[in-house]
Amino acid sequence: MGILRERVVRGRTRQDREPRGFQLTSTEAANVKVALLHLRAQHGCWREVARVMGCTKRALEKAAETRRRPSPGLALHVARALGLPVEAMLTGARSEPGSCPMCGRASSRAQLSR
Repeated sequence: MGILRERVVRGRTRQDREPRGFQLTSTEAANVKVALLHLRAQHGCWREVARVMGCTKRALEKAAETRRRPSPGLALHVARALGLPVEAMLTGARSEPGSCPMCGRASSRAQLSR
C-alpha cells in the first residue's frame, strides 16, 4: 500500500471537484441582508417575518448574522416577501429616486415636483 498523498473525496481529488452550485456575491449577500433587516423592521420580529416567508426563524437569524452568506433560495423568498423582482433586490435598486430607501414611500418633495 502506498502513502495517501492527497485527499480523495468520492473518487475525486479536492481540486477536481466542481463548485457546489450558485452562490451569491458579497454585494448581493449584503443586499439580501439589508432587505432582511427591512422586513424585520416592517413586521416587528423574526417570527413574523418567518411566517410571511414560509421559513424558520432560526434560518433568518443565521442569514442576518454578519459571518454567514445567505443562500440563493433565501434571496428568492426575501424578494417575494418584499414584492420585488429578485434582480432588483440583489442589485440594491429597491426604490425610485426621491423616495425613502428603506420603505419606498415618496417624499413630500418628490410629490411636489410631479
